[in-house]
Order: sequence, then C-alpha cells, then structure tokens
Amino acid sequence: MRILQVPLSTAATHEGPALTVMNLATTLCRHHSFPVMNAPAVRGLLCGFRRRVRLLRCGMRNLQESAALSTASAAASAEMVQRDTELDREESFLTLSRQLIDSELQNSELREALAAAQMQVNARAASSSYARYAPIDAEESYQLARARRDVEDAQTEIRSLRTALRAKGIELRSSQEMVLALQHKLARFDDDVNRHRGLPVGDDES
Repeated sequence: MRILQVPLSTAATHEGPALTVMNLATTLCRHHSFPVMNAPAVRGLLCGFRRRVRLLRCGMRNLQESAALSTASAAASAEMVQRDTELDREESFLTLSRQLIDSELQNSELREALAAAQMQVNARAASSSYARYAPIDAEESYQLARARRDVEDAQTEIRSLRTALRAKGIELRSSQEMVLALQHKLARFDDDVNRHRGLPVGDDES
C-alpha cells in the first residue's frame, strides 16, 4: 500500500490549509502518477459528499427535536400523574381530619350526657322517694351502660382515625418527596440533553 504525501511546497502554493478538494486531488494525481480526474468528476464527488453531510445534519436536528419533544411530553405526563396523586391524598387527608373532628365532638357530647344522667341518678338515689323512681333508675342505668359502650366505641373509632390520619400524613410526605425526586431527575435529564446539544448546562434552548 502506497502512502500518499503532498509536498509542503506544493501545498503552500495552493493556499496552505485552505486547499480545496479539487486542487488536492489534482496535486495528488500530478505528484504520484495517478490519472488526473477531470473537474466534473471531482465536483460530482464533492456534491455527493456535501449532500451526505446535509442529510446527516438534518438527521441530527430531527433526533434532537424528537428528544426534546419526548422529554417535554414525559415531564408533563409525570407531573400530571404526580399532581393528581398528591391531590387525591390531600383530599383523603382532609376527609379523615373532618371525620376525626366529628367523632371527637360526638364523643364530647356523649360524655356530657353521660355525666348529666349519672348526676340525676345519684340525686334520685339520695332522695327519700327512691322507691318510686326505682324502675326509672333501672332503665336509666341500662341507658347509661349503653351510653358508656357508645363512648368506648367512639373512642376506639377516634384512635383508629388518628392512626389512619398519621399514615396518610406519612404517605403525603412520601408523595411530596417523590415529586421532588422526579423534578431533580428531569432537571438532570434536561442538563444531559443541553450538554449533548452544546448548550450551557441548566439553560433551555432558545
């Protein structure tokens, strides 16, 4: 295999580093006894080369635009899904909070009614006419026992609601952390895309 070398003096006579493809081909043929290619053939090769370069550049632009569109679409979809999830969890959190407040109010009312009924029973027991109120007191004692069970059930429900409320709070914080992590990941992906395009990292393409 022959190594083609162009004399420096010859290259200098053809504008040095700015030597054109046609002049380079002619110089190589003249100094190495190759058949001299005519100008139309060289121009045809040069046109074909330029056409391929244009096609490659067009393909690169299309790939970059497609990557940018895919990135924007993925970011928008992920953000919408995370926003909907976070809104659902916040709504569930508020619903549980309202239920807890209602249960605590109901428990307070039951406690007050129970205390009032107990005071009434005690007052009748201290009265001289206790025998007359004995059947009534028996019924009220049954109602008091039932009220106590209702209070205990309400307290159990309140404890359950508080536990669920704490779990929802933890889930809501986890969702917010997931949103922040996704935003950081998308920012890094945008930086990689901008770096691939030759743009400053952290800036969007104008």
